[in-house]
Amino acid sequence: MDTDDARAEMAGIEAAQAQAVREAASWRWPRWYIAATAALMLAISAAMDFDHDAALFTVVYCCGVSLLQIPLTARMRVRLHRSRHTSRVNWPQAALLVAVAGVYVLARMALGAAGAPLPSTLAGVLMAGLYAAGLPFAQRMTAQRLTSQRLQAAS
Repeated sequence: MDTDDARAEMAGIEAAQAQAVREAASWRWPRWYIAATAALMLAISAAMDFDHDAALFTVVYCCGVSLLQIPLTARMRVRLHRSRHTSRVNWPQAALLVAVAGVYVLARMALGAAGAPLPSTLAGVLMAGLYAAGLPFAQRMTAQRLTSQRLQAAS
């Protein structure tokens, strides 16, 4: 293999990597997944108003979210390889989940102290609303970080 062939091969590899990054950055969570996750949040929150077994509902929520991963994984067009910098790129998604949990806990405590009817359900509505509203923003931030990381690696 001579130098020109090696350069051509490297250009082909870099083009394929750039295409994979573009596809990964343009990937969006399916609407059915967002709706199902929000519905699961609401259902668990509403159930908490009638039975106060938080451990059971936490397990049910985690199992439900895990089961939603099966069809989601089957639909994914792009599977990113594990990178050393995955947490630097995906932190907006993690921050959204922490914010959603914080909104639920704080709203539940405030509504309970105020004597509101069905405080868990109302807090669940706020939590699901924040999740649905924040996910597109977190996706945009992740895509920007992914493409900027690719540009930094290329230079």
